[in-house]
Amino acid sequence: MGLGCNAGNHYARIASLHAAVKMVAQTRCIRIEQCSSIYRSPPWGYEQQEDFYNAAILAATTLKPDVLLRKLKDIERCLGRVPVVRWGPRIIDIDILLFGNVVMDTPDLVIPHPYLLERPFAFAPVLEINPKACLPDGRSLAIAVPDTADSSSLTIIGALNA
Repeated sequence: MGLGCNAGNHYARIASLHAAVKMVAQTRCIRIEQCSSIYRSPPWGYEQQEDFYNAAILAATTLKPDVLLRKLKDIERCLGRVPVVRWGPRIIDIDILLFGNVVMDTPDLVIPHPYLLERPFAFAPVLEINPKACLPDGRSLAIAVPDTADSSSLTIIGALNA
């Protein structure tokens, strides 16, 4: 899972990420195995906003992807997320980036995440916690990331604990 937020000051963003991890960890049928560092990154898509704080969680679950998505969206709402502008400011965002070997393309959920290979703030935290991560087609995520992907804009600012 990928997490991101850019609402509030530094401490509010850190608190949002930690609250999201805590709520995910408390969700039945989800076990957090590892958390990445917290990365600061410039906004992507809609650029007229504050920098984002991003992280990734490696988790095990017996939930189906669509059920997991509903639970993650419930967590976002509980933490105060109200979607307004696509790619705009948010108090929390929790995305399913990869789900084992699952490939899915529905109006509500696309797995692997459609922008995973284009967003350093998504693939860098995943590779930090799982350097051997693979895409459903068997390709190594590290090798699949395009040469043009530049993660130099990312700054590690702290730890994210489960």
